[in-house]
Amino acid sequence: MKKIILLCTVILFVSCASKMNFPVSNVAPAAEISVKISKDNNENKEINLKSKYLTSPERLTPPRTAYIVWMQTEANGLLNLGQLETDASNKGSFTTVTAYKPLEIFITAEDDIAIKYPTGQEISRIKI
Repeated sequence: MKKIILLCTVILFVSCASKMNFPVSNVAPAAEISVKISKDNNENKEINLKSKYLTSPERLTPPRTAYIVWMQTEANGLLNLGQLETDASNKGSFTTVTAYKPLEIFITAEDDIAIKYPTGQEISRIKI
């Protein structure tokens, strides 16, 4: 009986998460970017973004300092969620929790990680 309850709970959590692939980027066409959005116990949204083959922002034209993840919300406008960290093998990951419902998530290449509004190249965007 405990195994059935555990299995049902796992299925429920997995089914509540939605994974979406970003469209191919004109700026970084080799990049494969996906986002998974799920709800936690407090009804907050957990956003897990993963990237593969995303070149270092310093290699873009013009070179940039960092990739920034943005979220457009209905009630709270545009939010800088933070920096998408990439490693030497061009894999990246970003995780955050927010109380706001995302309408769109997008990534830009920027020179300042603390900016309030995007000014750099847009890498890719997805509507939720």
